[in-house]
Amino acid sequence: METIFPSLSLASMFLTHQSRSDDISSTISVYTACNSLPDGLQYILPYGDFSSSLHPLLPVTCFDGNTILNPSLSFESYEYYFSSLYMYDIGIGGPNLDDFSNWRQWYLPELSEEDKLSKYELMYGVSEDCTSSCLYNTGLNSNSAYYMTGNFFLCAWATKGDCDMDAETYQCYECARIGGRSSDVQPGVCSHLEYPVDHEVHTDHFQCTGNNDNIKPSIGLINQYCVCYRPNDESITSITMDLSDYTDNLPSINYEPATQQQEDDNEETVNADPVSSNIVYLSQQDFMDGTYRITEPGTYVFTEDVEFNFNAPTDEERDSALFSPNSYEDLWWMPRPDGSQEDKYQGGSTWSGPYQLGFFSGITVECSDVVIDLGGHTVGMSEEFYLQQRFFSIIELAKKNFVSGQGPVDFGAYLSSASNVVIKNGALSRASHHCIHGNGASNIVIDNIHAYNFDVAGIQLNGFDNIEITNCDIGPSSNPPVNGRYLHARTLLRRYKHLADNYGDKQLLFANRNYDDDENAPQYVREYVDELIEQMDMVYGYVINHGDVEYAADTEENDEYPRWLRAKELFLNPSPYLHGDGGVVYGILLNSRGGAVMGFGNAPSKSTNAVIENVEIHDLAISPVEKLKFKTDPVGGATRGPVADVFDMIKVSDKWGDFDDVLEAKYVGTAYSDVQILMSEFEESWYVLDHTCFDQGIRDWTIRGVPFVEETIHGGCNTDIQLHINKGVIGMRVDNVVGFEVNNINIHDLINTGNLGHETICGAYEQGNAHQDPLITAGYTGTEGYGITITQSTDGSVSGAVIDSIETYYGNCNGIALFKDSVVTFNDISVSNIVAGSQLQLTDLRPYQNYLPNKIPRACSVFDNNYNTQYTIGEDGISAHDVNGYLVCSVQDNNLIGDCDAAENCVGKYDAPYFDRLASQYSTNAHSDAYIAFVENQSVKAVPMDYVSW
Repeated sequence: METIFPSLSLASMFLTHQSRSDDISSTISVYTACNSLPDGLQYILPYGDFSSSLHPLLPVTCFDGNTILNPSLSFESYEYYFSSLYMYDIGIGGPNLDDFSNWRQWYLPELSEEDKLSKYELMYGVSEDCTSSCLYNTGLNSNSAYYMTGNFFLCAWATKGDCDMDAETYQCYECARIGGRSSDVQPGVCSHLEYPVDHEVHTDHFQCTGNNDNIKPSIGLINQYCVCYRPNDESITSITMDLSDYTDNLPSINYEPATQQQEDDNEETVNADPVSSNIVYLSQQDFMDGTYRITEPGTYVFTEDVEFNFNAPTDEERDSALFSPNSYEDLWWMPRPDGSQEDKYQGGSTWSGPYQLGFFSGITVECSDVVIDLGGHTVGMSEEFYLQQRFFSIIELAKKNFVSGQGPVDFGAYLSSASNVVIKNGALSRASHHCIHGNGASNIVIDNIHAYNFDVAGIQLNGFDNIEITNCDIGPSSNPPVNGRYLHARTLLRRYKHLADNYGDKQLLFANRNYDDDENAPQYVREYVDELIEQMDMVYGYVINHGDVEYAADTEENDEYPRWLRAKELFLNPSPYLHGDGGVVYGILLNSRGGAVMGFGNAPSKSTNAVIENVEIHDLAISPVEKLKFKTDPVGGATRGPVADVFDMIKVSDKWGDFDDVLEAKYVGTAYSDVQILMSEFEESWYVLDHTCFDQGIRDWTIRGVPFVEETIHGGCNTDIQLHINKGVIGMRVDNVVGFEVNNINIHDLINTGNLGHETICGAYEQGNAHQDPLITAGYTGTEGYGITITQSTDGSVSGAVIDSIETYYGNCNGIALFKDSVVTFNDISVSNIVAGSQLQLTDLRPYQNYLPNKIPRACSVFDNNYNTQYTIGEDGISAHDVNGYLVCSVQDNNLIGDCDAAENCVGKYDAPYFDRLASQYSTNAHSDAYIAFVENQSVKAVPMDYVSW
C-alpha cells in the first residue's frame, strides 16, 4: 500500500517565487537536517547536494528540531546514506556482514568522523515510536543509538535461546543463562539494544564466533525503533531545487508497517474465496527444476505420485568420464550456479536467501487459503535426491525454514508463514529432515496423511496458532545410509568452490604427515578440496548402487582401496542397524517460536491451540552419536565450521581415551577436517565463513604439532554433529504450547540404540551443554526414549493414549514425561512394555561419579519431574504394566503419575538403596583396588538383561 506523499502541501512552506517579466518560476529550499523545520514528514539532503543516483531526497520525520531516521518510509532512499543497509528481518536493518561500522561510521559514511564530531557535532538518540520523541541522555554519555545482538548476523550472543526477543511485539528481555552457568543477568537476543554510537564492532571473525558480546548497529524497519540525531545549528545548510525536479524525484512513501500490509492482503484474499475458484493440478512435470512455491491461494491437487530429483544430471552428463556427482562447479541437485534461478530461488547463487544450502523443500506454502490434496498419491524425495540433499522437508509452511536470527547461514528476511491451510489424503515419504515443517503457521489442518521414511520428524510445527492433526499415520522413520558429515559436505559445496577459486594455490602442510613418502598427499588448498570431493563421490557410488563394491573400490588390490576406507569411515552411517546418527527423531514435534534443537522448553514465546486426534506414531529408531565441543581459548566458542559443523576431535585424533591421551594426541585428520581448517586459515569473507571458529591452540595443534596443555583444554558435551543437544527417540514432543488436546493416540515400537556418553572432557556433569536445563534432564541424554514429552505447556489434556514397546539400550525410558511448568489432565492412558537400559551392564555405571554423566537407566510409565508441574487424572485413570529398568518410578519416590507396581510387572532390576550403597562404598575413583575388584566380579556376570523374566 504505497502512495506518493502530497508534497506541495508541506513543501509550499519553503517555496520561493521569483518574478520575471514573462513568467513565474518556483523553487524550493531543501535543508540538510530538521533543526529549523516543522514537525512531521520532511525531505532532506544530508550531504547538502542532490543527485538522484547518489544523494536522493531522504524522507525523515522531524520532531522538535530533531531528525528521526526511519527507513520504513523509503528503504531504497536510505540505502544511499549508510555504508550498507541490509534487511535482516522485516523489522530489522543493519550493516551487511562484511561491514564493521559502528553507528557513527555507518550513517553518512562520506563525512569524516572528525567532521561529524567537531564540525557538525552530531548528537544521537533513539526514537522508539519513530515520530514523537528523540531521547538523549539515557545514561550512555548522551550519544546512543540502537544495536542488534550477534545472532542476527551469524555471530555469538551469550543468552541466545534463553530469553529471546518476542518476534511479534519486539519486546526484549533480560536473564541469566539457562541451567545456572552464570548468575549474571544479561540482555537476551534483541534487535534494538541501546549502546553508544562509537561502540566497537568486532572485525575479527574469531571474535564474531568466539566472543559472546557481538553487536552491530541497527534501525527499525516497521515504524518502530528508529534513531534520531541533531547537528549544531551553525552547520545547517540548504540547496535550492527547481520545484518540478523536486516533485519528480520525491520517493514513494510507505505509510503502513509491513505486518499491517500483510494483514490487509490476507483479508482481501479471504473475501475472494480463492480456494474454490483457483484449482491447480500437479504432476511430476511441475517438479523437475526445483521447489514448487505456492504463492497464490487455491486448491492444489496431485494427479500422480511425485518423486523430487531437482536439477539432476542428465544421462549424457552422467556418462561423461569427468562426471562428479559432488562437483562444486556443477552443483548437481542444487539451484543453478549460473544465477539463472536466483529470482525464483533466492540465495541459490548468492550469499543471502532461503536456498543458500540448496533446495530445502519440495513444496513451500507462502500465502493464505491453500488446500493441498494429495489425491491418494505419494509425494517425496527420490532415493538419489534423498542422498544428495540432506537438509529437506517435503512440505514447508513458509517461504524459508528458519526464523530470522536462527540457523547456520543467512536465509533472508521474509518468513511469509502460511495460514488457513489444509494438507490431506495421501502419503509423504522419504524426507532427509521432515515430511511437514513450518514456522509461524496458523490455522493448519493435516488430515489423513501417512508420513514415513523421515530422518528428523514426521511433522514439526514451531510458533503456531490453531493446528489440527487428525487421522494420521506417522512412521516408520528412515534408515539413512550416510551420517551427518555427508550432509555438511553437500551443503558446503558452494563455499568449497569459493575457497578453491580464491585460495586454491595456497599451500598448507599439516603436522604429523609424511609428505615425502606420499607424493599424492594434498598440499595445496585445491588439492585438499578435491580429495574431499573424491571421497564423497565414492560414497555416492556405493550408496546409489546399493553397496556394490565395484563402485567404491572396496578391494585390497585396488589402488583406491585406502581412500575408500577413509571415505566410508568418514561418511557412512556407523549404526549396524542403519538407525540415524542424529541427536533425536520425532513423530510429531510441537514447539514455540524457532528451532527446537536445544534443550526441552528452550525455545522462546508460546504456541497456541493444538488438536491431535486419531493419530498413530510407530517404528521410530535413532542411534545418537555424541560429539564434543572442544576449544583451547576460554573466551572462544566451540571449534566448528561454517554451518556449526563440529570439529570432530575424537575422529581426527590418533588416540582418545583418558585425559592423558588427550594431552598426547596428535592430529591425523580426515578429508573433511582438513578443509575445515583450510577454511579457517585462508577464507576472509564473512558470508562464506559464517559460524567458523578455530582458536589459535587448535590451529597450532593441527598445523604445527603443538600438544595441548591441560590448563587450556575446555569442552562441552551432550551434543551431536551439529552442536545440538542429544535427546533420543520421542514419539510426540509438546513444548511451550498453551491449549492442547491429544485424543486417541497410539504410540508404539520406539527404540534408541545409541551408546553411552563420553566422560573424558566433561567428567561427571549434570549440564554438559549450555542450553541444557539439568533440572529437566541432567547428564547425558542421547540414550533416552519417550512416548510423549510435555514441557512448559498448559491448559492441556491427553486422553485415550496407548503407549507400548519403547526401548532404550542404555538410558532412561518413559511412556510419558511431564516436565517443567506444565499443567495437564490425563485420562484413559495405557502404558506397557517400557524397557530402560536393555544392553547396559552394571559395570558401565560410575558409582564414584554419582552415576554421571551416564545415569542409572530408569523406566517409568508416566513420569513427573516435579519442576512446578500440575496434573489431574480423569475417571478412566492411568494403567500400566511391564515397565522395567535398572530402576523404576514409584509413588514412594514421588515421580510416578498413576499406578504401576510389582503386580503389573513394573519392576526394577535393583532398588535405589543398592546404588546408594555402591556410590558410598566406591566413592574414591575408578582406579581403587576395591572398585577394580567389583568390576572384575561383575564382569564375569556380564550378559544383556532379559526383561521377559521380570
